[in-house]
Amino acid sequence: MASVFMPQVGGPMLVHFKSTVVLMQGRALAEFRMAAALGRALLFVLLASVALVCPSIASAAEPQKRVLIISSVDPNLPAIALMNQAIRATLKNALPARVAIYNEVQDEFQIPNDKYAAEMVRLLRRKYEGERIDVIIVLSSPALKFLLKYKDELFSNTPIVFLTEDQAEVGGLSLGSNVTGVWGRTALVPNLDLMLALHPETERVVVVSGSSPYDKFWMTKAQNDFRAYESKVRFTYLTDMTIQKLRQELASQPKKSVVLFISFMVDSAGNNFSLPEALSFVAPTSSAPIYAVAETQLGTGVVGGSVMSYGALGTSAAELALRILAGEKPQEIAPQGVPNVLMFDWRELRRWKIDEAQLPPGSIVRYRQFTVWRLYRWRIIGAMTLIALQALGIIWLLFTRAKRRQAEEAKKNLAAIVETSDDAILSKSLEGAITSWNAGAEKMFGYSATEIVGQDYSILAPHDLKGEVRENLERVSRGESMDHLETVRLSKEGVRIDVSLTISPIKNERGRIVGASSIARDITARKNAEVEALRQRAEMVHLSRVTMLGELSSSLAHELNQPLGAILRNTEAAELFLQDPSPDLEELRAIVQDIRNDDQRAGAVIDRMRSLLKRREVEHNLLDLNVLVSEVVGLVRPDANSRKVQLALEAVSSILLVRGDRVQLQQVLLNLLLNAMDAVNERPPDLRRVTVRTQPAGTLVEVTVSDTGHGIPPDKFARLFEPFFTTKANGMGMGLPISRRIMEAHFGSIRAENGSAGGATFHFTLPVAKEESAS
Repeated sequence: MASVFMPQVGGPMLVHFKSTVVLMQGRALAEFRMAAALGRALLFVLLASVALVCPSIASAAEPQKRVLIISSVDPNLPAIALMNQAIRATLKNALPARVAIYNEVQDEFQIPNDKYAAEMVRLLRRKYEGERIDVIIVLSSPALKFLLKYKDELFSNTPIVFLTEDQAEVGGLSLGSNVTGVWGRTALVPNLDLMLALHPETERVVVVSGSSPYDKFWMTKAQNDFRAYESKVRFTYLTDMTIQKLRQELASQPKKSVVLFISFMVDSAGNNFSLPEALSFVAPTSSAPIYAVAETQLGTGVVGGSVMSYGALGTSAAELALRILAGEKPQEIAPQGVPNVLMFDWRELRRWKIDEAQLPPGSIVRYRQFTVWRLYRWRIIGAMTLIALQALGIIWLLFTRAKRRQAEEAKKNLAAIVETSDDAILSKSLEGAITSWNAGAEKMFGYSATEIVGQDYSILAPHDLKGEVRENLERVSRGESMDHLETVRLSKEGVRIDVSLTISPIKNERGRIVGASSIARDITARKNAEVEALRQRAEMVHLSRVTMLGELSSSLAHELNQPLGAILRNTEAAELFLQDPSPDLEELRAIVQDIRNDDQRAGAVIDRMRSLLKRREVEHNLLDLNVLVSEVVGLVRPDANSRKVQLALEAVSSILLVRGDRVQLQQVLLNLLLNAMDAVNERPPDLRRVTVRTQPAGTLVEVTVSDTGHGIPPDKFARLFEPFFTTKANGMGMGLPISRRIMEAHFGSIRAENGSAGGATFHFTLPVAKEESAS
């Protein structure tokens, strides 16, 4: 190597030296001195180069180290390839020019028989006879077992560094003093913990393994390790099936499932697979995220996991080999485990919507796909900035011209809209003087613009609302706006007009409020329609009461006949007593008192009928709901007796104060009671029961009417409160809709439900009123 090296260094030196001599002959003394200085510099460079090269020459003189790598698996498999690459890279970096690496494959894993082993021993003995091997690196436990068995015949004193996937693979071996090594770890429980942390909603964990003895070993270990988690999640173990069946199973997993893919070297049909091959077939169609235990599984459709890094295993084994090559004894180097690496596939994190922030610290994310923006962000920003700057001037000119045109068009359009609007649009100063007046205002109020502009706006307000005008102007001066303010204004002829006003402040160029704009819409027709609707509703409510009293007519007549008949009988008895020359005055007084009481009973019945029949304005008074309910129950009881209905009242003892119209609330309860008695008509007499209850319910009071009928059909509930919908043969279908309107007007509610024991129950609630004198 020295003979090759020296001309490479000396050649350039001779060229520089000859050039220097030529320059010295043709130049002055100053130039000679400069050349001499250049020569000294070149000499310094030459000496430095020799100093740097000498260690290399010395290293090259040292004996070459020879490393033999033996495996029992196809070297093209991803795991073996990664370990080989890491071992070679580590050795070459440390000993770049003086290490020779040999590779052998002892294929006993696929052909396990003694005849083959003997042939392999003879082959290796002949091949390496007379060759010195400094260290042997053994990949996988079958190759280690082979080498330990035939070590004396092959490499009796050569140190061995083993590399296995798990410590258990060397646990039962007698390694001897000349052996050390490293092992990885198939992380089952750590991966399960990781999966449950990233998917806290998990309900099912699917564990996958193949059909080979190796696959079944890991499946058994997983079942043992996961037994402590069976109270938290359900486990499904998929093994002994074809690759096609496995694909179908993973594609049909339910939601809230995760998959741990342990090993799949052989399927149930006897087909051999590497883990990446098996995963590439099943992972893309899996309905659940798949987690891995080995680095080689990454990139095939798995999310990732706490994986065994074959690169790290190879590097660690090579580092032990370097220590042995440097003079350490194998027995001085304890075998050691290599930590797993947290590794994830960026594409699968996105597929299963897993945030990278959830990953444990120190996690490695591979296969990250950068967007065009991320790759070329600054170039794009620069180009866009340049384009923006170039276009800015043109855009500004176009913008200002367009704005000016838009403003002119907007003024024209606004003027046209204001002038053609049917609404009255006007403006006024903060002092109230009218400053503008459109055609709609002229049509609505009867004043022309020449008549009204300059006059005070209060001319349009009735006398009782002139204060409102001044108050509105004060609010506008403070920057407030008013939307849809309903009030009254006067026309030129003094006609009152119902209007809806929208009032807004007018600001000048400096933002100062200088006036107010008003838009007035005539709502007289709408107001009249509302009044008419209220009148019609009152008529409908009254008609409903009349109809209900018509239904009660026979029982009311019976209730009147009782006191009237008693009056007649008492009168006849009094006449008989008066025929006696000495009548019994005490008896006559008792008869007269009975006549008075019966007369009062009849009068009370007539008064209740009159109050229900009479047209009247709605009154909201303070009422005791218990008293009101008792009155209605008393009114209905004769009808209930004639129908053989058991009518029960269950009222709380406390006063239940509400505010409302007595007659309308009586009408609601009366309608519910009549409906309830109609509902039990077809039941046997002993099962005809109607119950009325009153009770407080927080800030509300509640009245409940329950019956023992057949209940409300489920398909009728949705239309129960619709007008004209009825389940009765002769019903009008207005009782319940009117009752709902009455309750809404009283800020209450009404609802229906079927009882669990049969029958229907209606509830209506009213807000509790403050305690005052209740009628």
